[in-house]
Amino acid sequence: VASMEHDFYGTGSNNTIIDSQAFSFEATGKLAGHYDIQLIGRFNQENAVAAGLACLRLGASLEDIKKGIAATRVPGRMEVLTQKNGAKVFVDYAHNGVSLRNLLSVVEEHQKGKIILLLGATGNKGESRRKDFGLLLNQHPELTVILTADDPNYEDPLAIAEEIASYISYPVEKIADREEAIKKALSLTEREGDAVILAGKGADAYQIVEGEKVAYPGDYALAEKYL
Repeated sequence: VASMEHDFYGTGSNNTIIDSQAFSFEATGKLAGHYDIQLIGRFNQENAVAAGLACLRLGASLEDIKKGIAATRVPGRMEVLTQKNGAKVFVDYAHNGVSLRNLLSVVEEHQKGKIILLLGATGNKGESRRKDFGLLLNQHPELTVILTADDPNYEDPLAIAEEIASYISYPVEKIADREEAIKKALSLTEREGDAVILAGKGADAYQIVEGEKVAYPGDYALAEKYL
């Protein structure tokens, strides 16, 4: 039985990305054309090309592949919304110093305007994250920072915010209620190029308060509400 030839992608192959923008890319080869994508980062575009080639092999049309790539989102992982003024809102699960640093670098690469970062730190666990967040944010004085609740559990979210802020040498805002904080963050953007980053909860539809999981609409839903 003759084996089917393989499809390759990336550098050195015909199937490659030639024009990578924040939310679109151009591909050459079997997938030649323009693609819109909601998942930011070149690695996601390369994953999309790989998935597209596999779907082509399975009989999908180029038109359907384009639709599929444009519609794909991963709840809580670098989800992107656009405000009425053109600013972007990023919802991401980044919940420690390393993941937050990576998230900031991706957003700052693409959004060159004002960046508003909203985050909190969990109560009664992972206390070292507060210092990690504070020291990291202290290296980013260009950010507008709003500290809020993120699963405060048996602790006071404002006390957790104060602890993070104690490592930051520029002024930050502290708003205990996460919905109010999100509303405020989105109100601070002005134009395309600005960005809001809602970090920490990702797709979680609850807040842990006093040992209980309390229903929470979710960062994405609240961002949609205040676009």
